[in-house]
Amino acid sequence: MKLDDLIHNFSTIFSNSRDIVNLFSLTQNKVLIQNETAMRAMGYGEGNEQRPIESYYPPGELDRLNASLIRLDEDGHSELRTRMHVQGGEVRELWMRSFIVGREPEVVALVHTIDVTEETRREAATLQASKMAVLGEISSIVAHELNGAIQSVTSNLALLESDAATILSDAARQRLNNAKTGLRSMDLVCRGVHKYAVHRTAWRTEVSASAAVGEALRTLEGFIETRGVTVKVHVTEGAPFAHVDEHHLQQILLVLIKNAVEALEKSHEKRIDLRVDVEDGRVVIEVRDTGPGLPAEIAANLFRPFATIDTPDARGLGLGLSIAKRLADANEIDIACEPAAGIGLRFRLVMPRPGRSHGATALVLADRASTVATIKLAAVNVDTRVLFAATVSECLQILATTPVTMVLCDANAYPISGQAFAEEVLAAVHAGELGFRGPVHIVPSSTQIEDIAVLLRGES
Repeated sequence: MKLDDLIHNFSTIFSNSRDIVNLFSLTQNKVLIQNETAMRAMGYGEGNEQRPIESYYPPGELDRLNASLIRLDEDGHSELRTRMHVQGGEVRELWMRSFIVGREPEVVALVHTIDVTEETRREAATLQASKMAVLGEISSIVAHELNGAIQSVTSNLALLESDAATILSDAARQRLNNAKTGLRSMDLVCRGVHKYAVHRTAWRTEVSASAAVGEALRTLEGFIETRGVTVKVHVTEGAPFAHVDEHHLQQILLVLIKNAVEALEKSHEKRIDLRVDVEDGRVVIEVRDTGPGLPAEIAANLFRPFATIDTPDARGLGLGLSIAKRLADANEIDIACEPAAGIGLRFRLVMPRPGRSHGATALVLADRASTVATIKLAAVNVDTRVLFAATVSECLQILATTPVTMVLCDANAYPISGQAFAEEVLAAVHAGELGFRGPVHIVPSSTQIEDIAVLLRGES
């Protein structure tokens, strides 16, 4: 069959084919005819274009394509998984089967191509999901093992404080308290891994934004000081409260501040500015550093899993900001990364405020997860705003800046008991250092939810 007749016959067939099919001349190294309907529908060009084959493929594919053509010429058929340019610059994944259909007057092949781009993407997504599932299982195991170590270290710190109470200096005792705060944060991380595995939703309460910032800074105090970083905190008057999950906000702040400190490693001026404010009825926390900053295109992808900066000294797995973004989304927190004015980066958290006013405000001093959970359950159907503080200093800070109706103290709070703290609060009130005039309730671990609800309603 003459070449012109071959092209005419296949042209009639191609016009009704939904796959991409063409006749290719190995002798001339160009496409002779292709399926116009399929090519146009899938964005591969106008069809009937007699152009060099190199114009269809990315440069890296040509060697593989040439090897396939050699096999085609020798064996009469070949198969190839390759990529092709389409209109607009997109590259699609293709599976190609070729057969020799004539050798006179030149070598001509029938090439049948199927677009497998979407299948390839689904396979990649499935593989990535499997990797993440395995990573989740490993993380759960690691969290379980770490939890035992955390409890052991916490118990030994308690024994150390008890045995050396008479010889510890104030500075040493502060360091010991910072270590315990860090252990509590580690415990929250381990609990968070488990909660992530069971898809636990945010448990949102009213949280002091400034107290959350202070707690995060105390946790990272040693990490910050050893790197020579100066931190300045600017808090608007009125101590704004956000309606978020307290533990989630803590984890987000720890990630942002730690990243900011690490970004300053090679900077001449090592300073972090933290701002707590209210804008348009929402609570804003900003974390700004004086580091080298990032290009906008890199900053836009920082919240993706395993996103890291491609530098020789890059650290971490790139999961911190991804986790922070997931926690922010669970709490309706807008989190964004922006180039700061001048140098560095600025991360912004924009958080919802409480949606309703309350008849009373209760401040709870408790550092045990079980006590916090019990009081949260008791507060579900009570028209009382409940604020939580894990340390004495945080509790006193809230009392000094926020009108509080009552205080509830965990009888087994550590390192100071609820009774001792109650006496300290009353002494500060009598000395005129605090304007608080409400009752102070000691909450034993055996107190039932119904009894706590009675206290929160002010009926005791």
